Amino acid sequence: MKIVKKDVEGVGFAIHYDEVLKHLNEHGFSATQGTEVAKAPKKKVEKKPVKASSDIMKKMQDLKLMHDSELITDKEYAQKKQKLLGAM
Repeated sequence: MKIVKKDVEGVGFAIHYDEVLKHLNEHGFSATQGTEVAKAPKKKVEKKPVKASSDIMKKMQDLKLMHDSELITDKEYAQKKQKLLGAM
């Protein structure tokens, strides 16, 4: 897992597989070495060819970074994104 927020850079952590098995066994789940652990599904990113000016593309990247860093709300992100897309 990785933490991505304003003023936080390069902070990540992991839990060793043996610790996960130990925790599962302590909480009533049967898990042994070789047990498969489900992975979270990956987000599907729809890739579309974009023909926009580099200025608008840069603004879109900055907007996404602000949203991912929780500097703007989902509603603000959607509104600003729609405005930028309208300018294309």
